[in-house]
Amino acid sequence: MEVSAKYRWFLHVYGIFHRWMPGIWFTGCGLCLLVAMLGRTEPWLEVVCLVTIYPVLVGWLLLNGMGMLWSAGRRMTRAGGKKYWLRGTLAVMIGLVFSLSGIAILVAIIRLMMGM
Repeated sequence: MEVSAKYRWFLHVYGIFHRWMPGIWFTGCGLCLLVAMLGRTEPWLEVVCLVTIYPVLVGWLLLNGMGMLWSAGRRMTRAGGKKYWLRGTLAVMIGLVFSLSGIAILVAIIRLMMGM
């Protein structure tokens, strides 16, 4: 698969995720409120967060971070002069922070679930 085809696939996955993200997020928030109101917080709240809120949070950080890195990298390689380098460098830095934050949260969730 060439780079432009991979980028189009990434944009397709990005669009699907952002179409479903609000529904999953608000469903998770509503279920958290329901579980808290029913007083069954100990195991059920962890399950609700694991199934709804954590995947949306990690997915949002990773997809947006990778999208910023990919689009800034494409623009920086096409821009021959210095006109885009400052904005491109800032976009790459923000993309790295988002991606690394998503990975760190994912590792923390896995370690928490494993009981470490």
